[in-house]
Amino acid sequence: MKRPLFKFYSVLFLLCILITIIVSCASKTVEPLPLPEETVQTVPVVPAHPEPAPPPSPEPSGVTQDIRTAIEKGMPTSMQNALSMISSNGMERSEFGRMMTAIIAEIYKKVYPDLTSPVTTVNPPQINDYQTILQNIEAGTYLPPSNSSEDYLELVLPFLALLPASDTPDAEQVAAYQSALPSLEIARSMRPQSVLASYCLGVAYNATGRLDDAEEAWTHAWTVSNECYPAALALAKLYLKKAKNDDALNILNKMRGPAIKGTESLLADIYLAQKNWNAAEPLLASLLAASPKDGKLLLDMARIKLEKGNTDEARDTLNTYAKLGKAATEDRTYRLLDAAVQLETSSTDAASDAAVDKIRSLAKNYPDDAEIQDIASSFLLDNAVKQYNWREASGYVDAALASARNRRNLGNAIKTEEGLKNYTQALALAKELFQMDPSNDEGTLAYISTLIYTGGYLDAGRLINNRLEALQPGPVRSRYYYQRSRLQIRDEMELADLQSARYEDSRNLDALIGLIEYFKERNNLQRAAFYLKQAQAVAPGDQRLIPYELSLPN
Repeated sequence: MKRPLFKFYSVLFLLCILITIIVSCASKTVEPLPLPEETVQTVPVVPAHPEPAPPPSPEPSGVTQDIRTAIEKGMPTSMQNALSMISSNGMERSEFGRMMTAIIAEIYKKVYPDLTSPVTTVNPPQINDYQTILQNIEAGTYLPPSNSSEDYLELVLPFLALLPASDTPDAEQVAAYQSALPSLEIARSMRPQSVLASYCLGVAYNATGRLDDAEEAWTHAWTVSNECYPAALALAKLYLKKAKNDDALNILNKMRGPAIKGTESLLADIYLAQKNWNAAEPLLASLLAASPKDGKLLLDMARIKLEKGNTDEARDTLNTYAKLGKAATEDRTYRLLDAAVQLETSSTDAASDAAVDKIRSLAKNYPDDAEIQDIASSFLLDNAVKQYNWREASGYVDAALASARNRRNLGNAIKTEEGLKNYTQALALAKELFQMDPSNDEGTLAYISTLIYTGGYLDAGRLINNRLEALQPGPVRSRYYYQRSRLQIRDEMELADLQSARYEDSRNLDALIGLIEYFKERNNLQRAAFYLKQAQAVAPGDQRLIPYELSLPN
């Protein structure tokens, strides 16, 4: 009976343990184990098709880019900075350093030929895209860069093959300049603060006839840096072409630094255009000393000598020019200046008339030659005034004044208007001449004369008396006495001034004619004839004496 009871209690005990375990498990919630916080944050979400990595920046960084940027600016100082960076970083022998050094040398050679290049030796790598461009430059071959190029130097450097630019490019050269415009315009938009693209762009615009665009491009380059002297020279030449002579002179005066080839020649051209003979003459003398057989310089010098009244020196200069060969003597400007010398030195009416006919013929045959028209009108006006041919002179006055409102042209215009009795016009011109320099006696005397013609007696008298007090005895003082004689009301005062004028200068033709007129009006014909003989000795054949020669006794 004991054994069955033991089995019963054993089974009951095991059942209680099982029930306890089940109840205990049922009373608890199972929580998942948390992951570490940092693990959650760094778990990537991988897409089905991952995006490609972004491309690297197209602009290289670091010292190589600094060197390229300095070169691309195109200024001498910036390129010297590039060379310093190449040296300080030990890149002289690297392919990059050698190539950049060669590019700097070529820019100096083509853009800044008047400056000493800081590059002494050039050893570029032979297999390099830039080296191919440099070889084309040396061969004078322009090959446009690729349309897809975004390299500033690749866009600009090929144009150096077209430098220096011709003043008179042929059709093939014009086509090359035209084809270069797109790449240069892109380059300038990429680097607006670089002088290189702007300068080259101005050259291309100028060669293709886009003068206003050339002016803007060169002005921009010169504004960015006054180191870019080629832009200043080109701009001054363009101003001269546009007849903006003062602007051309102003920009040359602002240039600083070493002597630049072509500056003296350009300055001389500007002074010639301004009719500033005194400023132009020493420059031409200096240029001729270096190039004694330069035809243009010889003709310019001959004209200056002629304009200043040095006819013998003008003839000698023209003779030197003629010795250059047959072609020289056929030059239209030479023939015109030679005729002008003949006109100034002719001793007979026939020779004078022949010279005038030659000048007129040249002016008629070359109506579009501005220089021919300028010289011809100047000397034909001179001759007409000397001959008192006021109608003919009036035909040249406007052209002469349009060319230059200088003392010579204004003086001839005043005499012409006085001769035509257009005294109001003469007064306006004389006032302009006087205001140029009130201390100048030529202008003052012309102003006094026109004041007397127009009734400005008080002003005329005041000017005369002020000047007489300051003048030394001589021909100029004589001319003031003559003008004062025209103001006198009393006969004895008029005669006294005329005699004073004759005393100061016995060759004063105006004073002698005044004395002739004075005695003729008072019917003292013998005394009038006496002064007529003196006048004939001073100016034989002068047309103003003809009426007196016909009315007075021999």
